[in-house]
Formats: sequence, structure tokens, C-alpha cells
Amino acid sequence: MTTIAHLSDIHLNGTQARLGRLMRALDQAHSHHPDHLVITGDNTAHGSSKEHLELQHALSGWPTPFTIIAGNHDGRLRGFTTEATDFGDSILIPLDTRAPFKPVGFSALGRIGKPQMRLLQTLTASRDRPAIIAMHHGPQAHPLHVFDGLLDRHNLRDLLRERPWVHVVCGHDHRCLDIGRVHVAPSVAHHPDPVRIYEIAGRELRPMYKSEFQGAYFT
Repeated sequence: MTTIAHLSDIHLNGTQARLGRLMRALDQAHSHHPDHLVITGDNTAHGSSKEHLELQHALSGWPTPFTIIAGNHDGRLRGFTTEATDFGDSILIPLDTRAPFKPVGFSALGRIGKPQMRLLQTLTASRDRPAIIAMHHGPQAHPLHVFDGLLDRHNLRDLLRERPWVHVVCGHDHRCLDIGRVHVAPSVAHHPDPVRIYEIAGRELRPMYKSEFQGAYFT
């Protein structure tokens, strides 16, 4: 039975305070003995290579495989996970929701895009095991969605409606939320207990650990 640890919105900025929050979160996640770690974006505060290198150093001692997704704060940094991970009992599919073209003032918007949606249609076709989509912007609406949400969320919502074995783990709005099969992790940079743990059972992705404190939207 596969277990997954989930962190999001680290916002590393070169300070010891942010790095300390990440290291404490990693220690807590490790105490649950997960098979895999997923980090769903906004790993850096300013999208600098120095901040990205800090993340790589922090993860250098992590003992199990991990998936790192890009977020809007990560700019055009490279080096994030692009290939799906097959656990045998399930499949983990990373998406990059950094929208390539955004109007001034809408820098936090996200988009899946047609190529990634076609890939999702293929990789989630089997109903025999769950598919877990790891992404930064989730399909849920939130108070400032028009300025920073997922532009084509309706396409993903249609997929979730048609395929009940598909699940989403995401971040972006800094709250700890479960909305149907969409699971949002709070911000490592701002939340006192940001770790989420899931267990795969049958076609389900079951939350096994999360904070009782929801946190604040876009802290």
C-alpha cells in the first residue's frame, strides 16, 4: 500500500527562517515513513537559481523518491519533474500549470493547456487503479480566482466528473482543504503544520494525516 507525503508553497527566499520551516516539515513528513514525497510548487519566492539550488540541497538527504512541481513563483526555472511515476497500485502524474502568457497584473494565473490535457486523458484512462494528478493550481475556485486561478479548470473538472478514480493534490492558496477528490496542502512558509499524508487503497486516495487548522487564503 503506497503512502505519499505532500508539501507545498515553500517560498524559499535565502533566509534561515524559511529554510528552517522546510527542514522541520521534511523531518515531520519523514516520521510518517512515506514511499514518495510530492511538493506542489512555489518552491522559491522569486524564481531565482540560488533559491532553487537551496531547495536541491535541502532535499539531498531525503531517503525516498520525490516529485517536485513548478508553481507561478518559480518563474521559468527548469529542473522540475515532468515524467509520471508508476507505483504499481497507482500512477502519479505531474503537471506544470505555469501559464506562458499572462496579462500585466495577473502573474499568478495558471493553465494546464491542451497538450497536458491530452496526456491526462491517456494516462488516466485505466479504471483499474487510481491516478493522482500533482499540480500547483488546483481546479477549485477561490476568492481571487479571476486574478490567480486555473484558467482552464473546467477541463479538469470534466475529467474528474467522468473518471471517479482520478484525484488531485495541489497547493497555491495556502489552505489545508479537501474538496471531493481535490486535496490542497497549506503553505510550508506560513502554516504551523503543513504536512499532508495520503494512503492509496483500491481506487481511493485517503488522507491519513493533516492539520486541523485550515490556514488563511493567500497568507
